[in-house]
Order: sequence, then structure tokens, then C-alpha cells
Amino acid sequence: MDYYCPKAGGHAKRLLGMAEAQAFIKHFIEETQAKYLIIQDQPELESLGAALTETETDITVWNAAGADRDGREKLVAIAAGADIGIVTVDHAIAYTGSLVVTSAPTKGRSVSLLPTTLIAIIPVERLKTRLSEVLRPFDKLEMKDRPAGIHFISGPSRSADIENDLTIGVHGPGVVYALIIE
Repeated sequence: MDYYCPKAGGHAKRLLGMAEAQAFIKHFIEETQAKYLIIQDQPELESLGAALTETETDITVWNAAGADRDGREKLVAIAAGADIGIVTVDHAIAYTGSLVVTSAPTKGRSVSLLPTTLIAIIPVERLKTRLSEVLRPFDKLEMKDRPAGIHFISGPSRSADIENDLTIGVHGPGVVYALIIE
């Protein structure tokens, strides 16, 4: 089932488990002939990363090892050249269709911002109705426990010039897939 805003390059699919997500992503890689992929170093994505090694795609994992300046710059350059970035979202907001991704050493924001296509994995229990359900718990955290960044993604990058000519994908991914995993 395909939802979201396909005319603007956004898609949502409801899948039964990570095995279906793996099959979808493998098919997407073959269909688009993607050569470079960057993925967050998250427990939910370990099996996915292992399954994708069977493809002919060069896979980079954004991990804490790249936390020093040189490592981070190298990972950002890889993300900028990636065809696909794969992240696990912290939350998804049904009312606005927004994805919420926080920054951490193993969750570089460049993974969701720089590749041509973003594939966001959404465990169904992280799907919330309204923005307030997502923001309230952050207010309760001590300042030292808050993430470095909270990023809201509401579909593919869109820009318009003074003549209202709309361009997709100028300042971020031009295609976004939100995969809701049940």
C-alpha cells in the first residue's frame, strides 16, 4: 500500500516485519541501480545492513568511530555522495506526516539530509498522532540528556523561486520512503 505525497516524491508503505523491508530495499536498489548507501548504526538496522551486503552496493555505516573531526568529515562526504540513506526514526507524526530523527554519534543527521533518496524505517509503536506527544517527553529531560538535534522531516526537499517554480531535492533528498514496520 502506497501513501504519503507521491507527486512530491514522498511515499509510505506499511510492511509486515523487517524481512519485507529488506525485500523492498533490495528491489529498490536493483531498480534504481544504486551504487552507494549509508545507514545508521542502530540495533533495528543491524539485520537490514547484513542482508544488504548481498547487493552490489557499497555500504557505509555511520557509527561512533567517526565521532572525531576527520572521521565525521569523511562520513559527511560519503553521505553527500550516497544514492540512499537509511535511518530509523525516533517518532513519526500521523497528523502532519512528519518524521522525527534525533542526532547522536551513531545517528548522524547527514544520513537523512544528504543522500538522493531517504528510506526511513518506522517501527509502528513509534507512530504518534500529534506533535505534542513527541515533544512533551523532551521537555522532561535534563539538558545534558537531550539530543544534540531534533529534526523534523516532512517529505522531500522542496524549494521555490520568486516565480514559484517548484524544484524537488535541492536541499536534501528528492525522494523519501517511510516504511512503517508492524
